[in-house]
Amino acid sequence: MLTYQPLSCTSTRSSRPQTCENFLYSFKAGLRPTRALALRCVRSSLRSGPRAPRARVRARMNVEEGVLTVVLHSPPVDGGKRSLDRVEIATRMLRADRSIVVNLLDVRTTSVLDPKVSDASHDQWLASRPAMAAALASANAVLLAYGVSKPIGEGRRMFDDQVNWLQGEIAARGLPTWTVGGRPHHPSRWQRYTARAYPGVEFRSALSRSLVHAALEVGSPS
Repeated sequence: MLTYQPLSCTSTRSSRPQTCENFLYSFKAGLRPTRALALRCVRSSLRSGPRAPRARVRARMNVEEGVLTVVLHSPPVDGGKRSLDRVEIATRMLRADRSIVVNLLDVRTTSVLDPKVSDASHDQWLASRPAMAAALASANAVLLAYGVSKPIGEGRRMFDDQVNWLQGEIAARGLPTWTVGGRPHHPSRWQRYTARAYPGVEFRSALSRSLVHAALEVGSPS
């Protein structure tokens, strides 16, 4: 499950602005936040309490010239040019040097409801993990974009196991994680989401507003 993480404090005492996001990932990024910044971030988080997703403050869009690993659902049968073009747009918005695209299930399908997904064996799901693990090992941040729909039948349980495993791997590496609108919307659905969330706003501008930093709640993978 994905939940929004409040990111609000800013310190101007350093030559480089430090936010709560910087504090959370300070050891990975090599920053040394002040004790006062840490206390402000904690107090701000406690004061903010639960809010509606639209009210959250977006984290700074900066992967710091690194690698963005993008997790989709499965390779498309048609090559997926539109989705890959949108992934490239998001990569530039997040200021990453490049992106690596991997899939929860490395089987070509037409959609999450394709029988190839529900009929995929446990071994096929497991065989998809090494590529994801390798991409995460070289990543500076992750964009989850495997879609909000789930397979039917036995494929649903294996899908959930795969997502739990993925989120556990991300959490273990402490990687900043991004989504569109707080959910792992697939790139092929980004324009539909942004049109509803920001009616009348040009797609790229709406997508920029929709890219949000998310915290992970990790379950127990099989």
